[in-house]
Amino acid sequence: MRLKTLLYTLCLRRYRAVSFDIFDTLLERDVDRPVDVFLRVGDIVLGAGKGERFQADRIGAEKAARAKAPNGEVTLDDIYEALVASGYDRPTAEELKTEDAALKRGKTVFLISDMYLPPEVISGMAARCGYEGYEKLFVSNEYGVSKRSGKLFGEVLKEYGLQKSDLIHIGDSIGADLLGARKAGIAALPVARKNRLGRLLNRA
Repeated sequence: MRLKTLLYTLCLRRYRAVSFDIFDTLLERDVDRPVDVFLRVGDIVLGAGKGERFQADRIGAEKAARAKAPNGEVTLDDIYEALVASGYDRPTAEELKTEDAALKRGKTVFLISDMYLPPEVISGMAARCGYEGYEKLFVSNEYGVSKRSGKLFGEVLKEYGLQKSDLIHIGDSIGADLLGARKAGIAALPVARKNRLGRLLNRA
């Protein structure tokens, strides 16, 4: 298992603790972009062939919810409040099921994610993929701060009384995982994202 390999080869030697990004590091969706999940939800909520409309509305609702949030971090409920205000019923359960179905299956280990999904949903996904025994899951919407800002890493350090030199973070995102960790003053190790080139081409 990749988690165990990284722990033994990198972290047992120098660092007291290690944190792992979750999505696209430990767990991978079978879509090119996270927002492509909304296409599938849209086909369920609005009917076949109408996924693009829901995708656009869902992205817009998240932007509106984040604009209202003090720190820009939101929960799934916040996002769907914005969707309901624009005339939708609450398709929360469908999105949670689709997120889940789209995923492949001596040190202190943390999981840490910038995500709107509830922590219990993410921990359930991790458990189904065999990731257990970690100390705690830190999710941005629960703390109101993000990895990208560096502040969510600060919450890990503060809550567990760790020094910056005690923790190394492993993740795939340049902005959230590498630069975010740098802002927090902790070490970071990049991992390759599956099909990164294809994802970039699809955004063009």
